Amino acid sequence: SLAYFVLKVETDFYEKYVNFNQAVLGRRPLGEIEEAKNGIIKSLTASGRGLVVLQGLIALFIAVYVDKLAGPLGLTQLQVRIFRVALLAAMGQVFLLVLLLVLMYFDLGGSSVAVSGTFLLLNIGLTWYSLKLGPGYYGWGYVLACFGGILVGMGFLINRLKNLIYLTFVRQPISG
Repeated sequence: SLAYFVLKVETDFYEKYVNFNQAVLGRRPLGEIEEAKNGIIKSLTASGRGLVVLQGLIALFIAVYVDKLAGPLGLTQLQVRIFRVALLAAMGQVFLLVLLLVLMYFDLGGSSVAVSGTFLLLNIGLTWYSLKLGPGYYGWGYVLACFGGILVGMGFLINRLKNLIYLTFVRQPISG
């Protein structure tokens, strides 16, 4: 899944990102700049959708066939359940990592730190709580922490994309 996303970022998204920056720096008309911004949004949306489908299919495939491997590997039902939770956690971790990479692409270091901090705090608290609940809940703290971080990060990314033109111009140096 990460290879898929890196390929999409290095081809389609990067091209749209460069087009947007060239439109801004080239002082092109606002309509062209908005069109370039919409290209970025479409590219990110398509890449994100593809990532969710690919990672979801991989996790679903493994989750379905882990039962067939449980016997030969000597896994208990509890271990199989925990493994399925780990699959969700891995999916959440991939999505969170990709989201952090996109935030950094837009030079949103503060937002990346806030997302990472949210994940850290949620992971500590929710993992502690899931450990108190017992083995049937192992792993759920991490899963929920990943998706909590994703929600916060998506808020930052959506806000940035909505205000991309304004924020890009505000960050430009003032020339005399």
